Amino acid sequence: MGPNFHPPAAPPQANYLATGPLTSTSAAAGAANGQAQRFVRGAELQRDWYRLYHNAALNHLIDEALAANPTRAAAEQRLAAARDAVRVMFGGRYPSLSGSAGASRQRLTGIPLGLANPEFSNTFNLFDLQLTAAYNLDIFGELTRRIENQQALEAAAHARVLDTTATLVDNVVATALAEAAARTTLHGLREIIDQQRQTLALVKTQERLGTALQSAVLQAQTQLANTEALIPDLEQQISVARHRMAILTGLPPSDYHGPEFVLDDFALPQDLPLTLPARLVDQRPDVLMARDLLHAASAEVGVATAEQLPQLQITAGYGRDALKISTFNSPPAKQFNLGIGLLAPIFEGGSLRANKQRAVDNYNAAAEDYRATVLNAFDQVADAMRALQHDATRLAARHRARQAAEATAQLVLAQFRAGAADQLANRAAQVDLRRAEISYADARLARLVDTATLMRALGGGWWPKADEPPPEGLTTTPLAQPIPIKTPSP
Repeated sequence: MGPNFHPPAAPPQANYLATGPLTSTSAAAGAANGQAQRFVRGAELQRDWYRLYHNAALNHLIDEALAANPTRAAAEQRLAAARDAVRVMFGGRYPSLSGSAGASRQRLTGIPLGLANPEFSNTFNLFDLQLTAAYNLDIFGELTRRIENQQALEAAAHARVLDTTATLVDNVVATALAEAAARTTLHGLREIIDQQRQTLALVKTQERLGTALQSAVLQAQTQLANTEALIPDLEQQISVARHRMAILTGLPPSDYHGPEFVLDDFALPQDLPLTLPARLVDQRPDVLMARDLLHAASAEVGVATAEQLPQLQITAGYGRDALKISTFNSPPAKQFNLGIGLLAPIFEGGSLRANKQRAVDNYNAAAEDYRATVLNAFDQVADAMRALQHDATRLAARHRARQAAEATAQLVLAQFRAGAADQLANRAAQVDLRRAEISYADARLARLVDTATLMRALGGGWWPKADEPPPEGLTTTPLAQPIPIKTPSP
């Protein structure tokens, strides 16, 4: 009874963006991490996509995280529990057999029958041995739908493991990049502070000699203090990143002694696999999980439908009762029974109909959850693709700004050496160059981060492979339009 589940049809969209797929992003020629990135439509996304960064320390930390992260281990244990639940439900496919044995001393009287005569009382020993068998014929498929429900929940638990793993890999990459960015910015700010301290000393000297006003000294002190105030925030960002990396790899922060990441240690992936929308819904773990939960909700409708109908059960029993152990094998001690029973709901106060309506409502909610998950997946891919395009444009502009600041610094330095510019102008040009380098590093970081974001949006490469068995007991259904569930009439 109930609907037969069919996975939702693949989306008809061919592209993620309204303007169509991008062939490549712009590049800043000659800049670090400024190579063109190309979207390769239909290319396979590998699980070890993070190796495209060519960072051995990052690869090692991800291996440690995959082996020791407690969140991923918990997801695997929940998958094991879901598999056990399927085995429990499959047990109902077979007859149940139970046995009992006992020995007791009893005294019975006729009083419960209204007979107060002492002759109707007796004291005796009773030895009992019984075997009882029962089998549910499941004529309307309630058990079948319950098994189907547990199989779908097992598949959802399997998808949750994959989603947790993909998220874990992405978090390790993002945390390493965050630490590298903070270190790069910290290094640049310390160089700026060094320049500003020299500038302050120079202005103080000029103020003592009467060639500079006290306001210039105060201005230099303000600039230095404002820059120094940024250092604790960056050091805190580094500490937070390292503490988070410790947790991701299954360690307390006090025991983590991982590598110190810097931005120059990361290469920019150039060829980016772009999974087509129709294939993404069959690969991205959170979409698979939403589909499996929809399947489970469909099976619940079948369970609720079958609960409104009769159940048919065959029972059988065999045993022996004796007053003495020595007479246990005698013919009078033998007992047996064989029968078939029908249990049908007649009046339940509308609870069974309401229960089916609840199952239908849950199915409709799960269908909307699935649709929302697919839309969110497409949104994340589209955002990442656009971000990579804009990141490349921003990097090119930052590269030009850095080149201009570097040329300016060299020109002012040459003028200073020739006596055409003073030391303050030279220091200011050096500070501007360091600020341009920090902005340029931020633009480089954005490309690296958004590349990882795209990989995660595409599923991170973590989906069931062709050479991997599906979750135990899971049956696959060909892709088709879902069968609509009619809401029962009042």
